[in-house]
Amino acid sequence: MKKTFLANAEIAMEPSKAVKEYKEELIKSQKQNERLTSQPLKTTQQIDL
Repeated sequence: MKKTFLANAEIAMEPSKAVKEYKEELIKSQKQNERLTSQPLKTTQQIDL
């Protein structure tokens, strides 16, 4: 409960910092998703050849 409160307090005190961190994490996740979704396509292309 205390950890949650402290995490929420940081967001309330420095919202721009929290938003920046969330955006960075989102971009990182999107890049990882793109990388992972392209791998099966590469494998399929290799098998077809």
